Amino acid sequence: MLIPYAMVTSVELPDGRVVQNVPMDITRAELLAKLTANGIDVSRLAGTPGSIWEPVWHTHWNMGESYGSEVSAYTQRIADGFSLTRQSQETAAGQLWKVRLRQWKESFQVLVVGLLFGWALTALIGWIARGFLGIPRGKDHRPA
Repeated sequence: MLIPYAMVTSVELPDGRVVQNVPMDITRAELLAKLTANGIDVSRLAGTPGSIWEPVWHTHWNMGESYGSEVSAYTQRIADGFSLTRQSQETAAGQLWKVRLRQWKESFQVLVVGLLFGWALTALIGWIARGFLGIPRGKDHRPA
């Protein structure tokens, strides 16, 4: 099973070329400077004379196997950056007790229903067996 571990953004140019790994928070001026630095003539990016080219963004996720080094590094980085605020911890603790109480109630209900069902099944089998063997009610054996 593959796991998404890194979101990759790219920009498509009007001529169909795609520039990979462009940060989403980059400004238009910074993007044009980056394109110029990579040898792309930004003056030809306008579709018609006088129009301003707007970048077309594409986003996709890199996928990796669950035990791959990239996935392990990504999950470790996310886990290290996770922390709860004091209020979130108190809310979680309150919710935990509610859930535990509900589980205890459900477990007790299952226990009671199971015991009643077992008792009823035992009584039914005993009643049928006593009927076939001719043992009267309240006695342990057939009268001689």
